[in-house]
Amino acid sequence: MPASRLALRLTDAYRDRLLRLRDRALGLIANRWRSIELDALDDSYQRWLTSSTTLTSTTQQQSVRLTAAYLGAFIAAELGEPPEPVGVEEGRYAGVGQDGRPMTEILAPGLITVKRAITDRRPPQRALQMGLNRATRTIASELLWSSRQALADAMERDERVTGWRRVTSRNPCGACLASATGTILEPAELPRTHPHCRCTAEPVASPTRERFPRLTGRELFDRMTREQQDELFRGRGGAEKAELLRSGAVPLEALIAVSPMATQDDVLTEAPLSALRN
Repeated sequence: MPASRLALRLTDAYRDRLLRLRDRALGLIANRWRSIELDALDDSYQRWLTSSTTLTSTTQQQSVRLTAAYLGAFIAAELGEPPEPVGVEEGRYAGVGQDGRPMTEILAPGLITVKRAITDRRPPQRALQMGLNRATRTIASELLWSSRQALADAMERDERVTGWRRVTSRNPCGACLASATGTILEPAELPRTHPHCRCTAEPVASPTRERFPRLTGRELFDRMTREQQDELFRGRGGAEKAELLRSGAVPLEALIAVSPMATQDDVLTEAPLSALRN
């Protein structure tokens, strides 16, 4: 609930630019994957790994710079002050993953996925696709981490920031929609996300009088038509899941589920229809 319309627009523009950076990187990485040759798998994968690691690191740096610019502009818009640059250490978030390992090590298992699929007698193109799917999920997750960790660190250091609220994209999954409650969270706390999540942490600057509310996930859902609500869960419960929420038989928060991860933050997932029926 920012104090200015400009702040609302800044958050939306920041999210859209981050997504464009991520999608561009994933597209380039997928194109480079086509150069992997099954009859020279190790060598061609190494070439892909080298170039993709460099591209991922560069995109992380760009997203961190964008994050610093966004936070400075957002605070200025909220407090009516001249914009001031927000300092970040780009190297802290580039070339490494959220568990601290170098990106080359994080992306290496994609080769294992391809080899295992071949051993399991998967068709060659299917084996390559499985490896690409694993690589793009990983890269999407790490690009998301670099920007949100940089934002959390910068907000924690800035005394003018008292917290943040979750802002969903224009087409969120059910779990992200349910997580957008309007609750103000601590600056250093990271939003729980999933690899292709489009949510953003919007800062809360103080002292301000918040005048332009962000709709909560519940409000967004209630403003949808029945057709839009059904479409939201297409392939994941469809009209039946939407009706459980419309009728009040199941609260929106019941859509939030979590998948534990060994080497990174737990992943947000949408509860399946079977779990809501119980």
